[in-house]
Amino acid sequence: MQPAYVPPDVELEGAAAERDESCFDQSLNYTTFHVAGLLPGLSYALTVGLESDGNMLALSTRTFSVGSILLPGVEGRLSVADALDAGAQLHNARDRATASRIYRYVLEIFPDHPQAQHLLGFALYQDGELRQALPYLYRAVQSNESDQNFHNSLGICLKSLGRVDEAIQHYRRALELNPMQVQASINLGDAMQSQGKWEEALKEYSKVAKAPMSLIESQVEPGKAENVAKDATGRMCELIRVTDGWYHADRCLNEALERWPDEPVFHNDRGNLLANAGQFETALDEYKRSSDLGLLAGKVSAQYPRNVHQSHV
Repeated sequence: MQPAYVPPDVELEGAAAERDESCFDQSLNYTTFHVAGLLPGLSYALTVGLESDGNMLALSTRTFSVGSILLPGVEGRLSVADALDAGAQLHNARDRATASRIYRYVLEIFPDHPQAQHLLGFALYQDGELRQALPYLYRAVQSNESDQNFHNSLGICLKSLGRVDEAIQHYRRALELNPMQVQASINLGDAMQSQGKWEEALKEYSKVAKAPMSLIESQVEPGKAENVAKDATGRMCELIRVTDGWYHADRCLNEALERWPDEPVFHNDRGNLLANAGQFETALDEYKRSSDLGLLAGKVSAQYPRNVHQSHV
């Protein structure tokens, strides 16, 4: 395999021009050739021969191009994947305006790129532009129906537009693709709870709350796994309060505090629960503990403990 076309702005030097070609994988009538080190913007010619008993029966040459992006202000060509990674880093740093410009630039050149559609659609959703986001998220799913994250993001947007039944379909599809997709489980739980389907909601919250931390860490941004587990646990305990009463909810919160003894939200939630049950002294202890751990709601509740049973802080 050799370069068939080199853009004038690309220089082939040393290791940058080297490729790592590996063996063919043959399966039935298909043959796969693995290669790494392709340079963005180049076209390559691949020649394949059909040989039998030492005789060359046929030769076939195919050319293909490696997609590339020239981003304004960035020296050199980037692969599409690298351009989207740059956009995603800005996106995660909350610079959605610049990230969206990169996504749009990619889509100008590759209008059917599913990941660019997904990222731009989700950025628009986060900016509150739900109706603009929806077509991009739909097209991403249509381009790659087997991506669990695409279905989850589309479900989030649909639910925000009040189309809960459609959202549930996409959450369920995400979970068919990956039964332990934690964000889709929480989102499906929220959607089920909004429809009064308590048991189904509780099943999804419990699945995430009890999931191994390593599993959650593999799916979320670094440092956020514990917050996801706490969030699912809090939702689970609150739903248990609604369905099974304060006693079972108290047991749920006690188990949560055994796991996270310094989580102020759980101390405050337990204070609210006990205050509603008329156990004001114990509730006050929980509010003080929550306050000591830095939660403002705990400070307010500690000052007005006997009013909490009328209105949760």
